[in-house]
Parts: sequence; C-alpha cells; structure tokens
Amino acid sequence: MMSRNVKALGDMTKHLTNEEKAQRRDMEKALNQYSKLDVTPPEWLTDYALAEWNRVTPILLEETPISELDKGLLTAYCETYSLIKTCTLAIKEEGTVVDGKENKNLRLREKAIKDLRSLSNDLGLSISSRAKLALNQARENEDDEIGDLLE
Repeated sequence: MMSRNVKALGDMTKHLTNEEKAQRRDMEKALNQYSKLDVTPPEWLTDYALAEWNRVTPILLEETPISELDKGLLTAYCETYSLIKTCTLAIKEEGTVVDGKENKNLRLREKAIKDLRSLSNDLGLSISSRAKLALNQARENEDDEIGDLLE
C-alpha cells in the first residue's frame, strides 16, 4: 500500500505496554484479512515484466501479507524491472554513446533503478527491508522472553 507506512510491532523502538502490544498484534492480524492477491497477472504486462511477476508472486504470497490492494504496486515493480532490463539490453547493443551523444537509455535506466529500489522496499523485496523485518522479529521474540520471565 502506498499510503503512510504503519510501523509493525517489531519496528517499534519505544517501550509498549502489554495492551499496546495486543493492539499492535491485532492490527498486524488485520493485514492478513484483506483479500488475497489474485495471482493472475494483468494481461498487458510486457514479456520481461510477466516473467518477473511469475518469479516474485509465489514468494510474496508465501512470505508477506500481500493482498489484492497491492496489485498495482506489484505491477509497477514488474514493469519497472522490465524497463531496466530493456534499457540495459539496448545499452549493451548500442553502447553508451549513440551519434556522439549519451545513450538516452542510460538516464532512463538510472531513474528506473531508483524507482525499483523504492518499490522493492515497499513490497519487502529488498535485502535491507527483509533484514529489518528479521531484526524486528528477533527483538519481538526477545521482548516476549523477557516479559515471560518477569511474569
């Protein structure tokens, strides 16, 4: 979802009461109540985008609470990936200089890479976003163990 990010329970740095933790867990459970992502890709996806859709969709369904609401974001990610690949192949074929000028695909690819980085983070597809999730889960488990000891 592209609206304001809501911090997951594990992302919280402040101390939470048990009630606040329960509320946060309820919110996280609610994320899984949205309609599941329809794995049928949009028919207008380019070939490279379709291949990327088929590669990442099963992973996202298994690892994240992705829903039908995220389909536009996933589609944008796949098309951006396709654009990067198309530009890279054109640069490889044409070179970095075309008719004495910088190949236009260089700048287009550079912008697409920035966009892909942002989309990847939003979908949890980057190593940094996955590392943050893993670290936060470890912290949550540690907090639960400490809470159990104090009870």
